[in-house]
Amino acid sequence: MSELDPDVPEKKGPGLLRKVLVVAAVLACAGFWIWTRYGVTKQPLGGPCSWAIDCGKDAPRCMRPDVDEPGICSRACVPPEDCAPGIRCVEVELDTRDDNGAYVKEGTCVPQTFLDARKAKARGDAGTKVADSVLDVPESVPLEGELTVRTEKKGAPPGPEKTWLVRGTLVRTPETEGLRKIVDTAALRVFSVDDKKHTFGATALASSGAADDVTVNKTDRKDRVAERDCEVWELVEKKTKREACVLLGAAFVDPGIAMVPAWTKELSVRSALALRVVELDAKGQETSRIEATRWIPRPLERALFTIPKSYKNAAAR
Repeated sequence: MSELDPDVPEKKGPGLLRKVLVVAAVLACAGFWIWTRYGVTKQPLGGPCSWAIDCGKDAPRCMRPDVDEPGICSRACVPPEDCAPGIRCVEVELDTRDDNGAYVKEGTCVPQTFLDARKAKARGDAGTKVADSVLDVPESVPLEGELTVRTEKKGAPPGPEKTWLVRGTLVRTPETEGLRKIVDTAALRVFSVDDKKHTFGATALASSGAADDVTVNKTDRKDRVAERDCEVWELVEKKTKREACVLLGAAFVDPGIAMVPAWTKELSVRSALALRVVELDAKGQETSRIEATRWIPRPLERALFTIPKSYKNAAAR
């Protein structure tokens, strides 16, 4: 028979059942979208969540410490400013990589309870061993991170960059073959720790002048150093004037110096971390500067700064 044979039935399009299924699928998708957008109660920053759809526009991410644990609604932020009381802005690694293959880092709002729990989990002892330390290490601090500094003097090439770990009023050098130095800026004491020999020594840092010899003028100016906003303070002594750009909540004293300048002591007393200090002569010309090339705010384990009481004091006789 030919195609024109009237006895051959015409081929029909999609059947009614198929059309019904397509319409049902479209309606289901639309209904699910409407429900997730308007039916789910959206949580604010710090609110509980299981998925991103649980979070509102002000905190669209669901951050979970583990795939099996509940999370909180979070958002991107710029360290070191806190996102809210009890929620800190810290730099974390994302799952994506940049053009050089390195993980992309971004500021993210993280509850302090998350940070404390992670630290306790990493120690495996919920903090009981950390408390057993020669040096008092607080559970939490306002400001902590990694600081890289360079010193420059007029007429001389820049000095080498040096990196320290800063946790509140405590400063330490990166560990080198089991050796580390820790400065307690509040007490002006430096601890030399040998983790291989399980020994330590403590030395008081001498001061080149009293803190009250320095007049601090807090200006209304702000500047940006090492990609961080900081407050500009004037530090005035009898013969010297300095301008410092500071972050509040931490302090810094170079573990390698033998004598602490009066202006450094003054900043330590005020828990002011200087990202830049410029020294000026009588004519207002710059003579030297100490400047941070990098400041990376990030959580630091308390164990990095502890000295177990089981360690022997090498200076004791």
